[in-house]
Amino acid sequence: MHLVFVVDTSLSMARRVPGGSLTYLDAARIAIDVLVKNRLKEPRFAQGHVRCSLLSSDPGLEAVKLWNQPAQALLSATKYLETSALSTIDASLSTTFELLNAGRLQTNLDTLGRGRCPWYFACATIIVITDDGIMTGPAGAHTKLELSLSQISGSELVTEPFRWDQRVFTVALTLQDRGAQQLYPSSSVPLDKQHQQQQLEPPSATVAASLSALCAVTAGRQYSPTSLRTFHSTLDSVTTKLYVGVVSVFAPLPTDATQQQQQQQ
Repeated sequence: MHLVFVVDTSLSMARRVPGGSLTYLDAARIAIDVLVKNRLKEPRFAQGHVRCSLLSSDPGLEAVKLWNQPAQALLSATKYLETSALSTIDASLSTTFELLNAGRLQTNLDTLGRGRCPWYFACATIIVITDDGIMTGPAGAHTKLELSLSQISGSELVTEPFRWDQRVFTVALTLQDRGAQQLYPSSSVPLDKQHQQQQLEPPSATVAASLSALCAVTAGRQYSPTSLRTFHSTLDSVTTKLYVGVVSVFAPLPTDATQQQQQQQ
């Protein structure tokens, strides 16, 4: 399995969680730390059978902070995440799918134009962690998820950027618990430097709202923890869903009634 974490590193992630000393970016680091360490308890994960990647919301390939490395390398890479002016989550997701699918092509998992081999699969779980702000790019704020077209040879034969063994989860941090300073009781996770708290206007269309359809179609799920208790329960729930599998959508066979309706139309 390939675990890919896409972390929103916009300026709004530098805000402190209400009632605590941690920032939202610190909470994202904690979420990654907890999820990875929970999976390290699984024998296959501990033996290196799971690879990890980390992307920020920076534009282009600058978003790639780590790719296809062991879990320990991921935990080290999260320490160096920094906030920036942009929140190009959609561009980071496009880069994620492009790199994942390029690897599939190199290993002959994707046989575009030569038929499908359903017994070949490489499961990938993409976890987006955000404070549920708005997506911003060089042209300004936008409300619609815009995934760029793949440049891989043969990609014109595929109508979707993702594959049937790739799932997307979103954790939208809207923490308001005054006990937020206890998000991670251990001091082993280094905290980012103190940032100035910023007051932002309520977004009209958030990242989570834009990603809802993508999560649904890939059999993923959205989470919006608003307190310390729901934050930990969210991480427990995501941990249980990090399993190997594929998603298939079956179209119902047409009946006589539906055929008659189509003929009348």
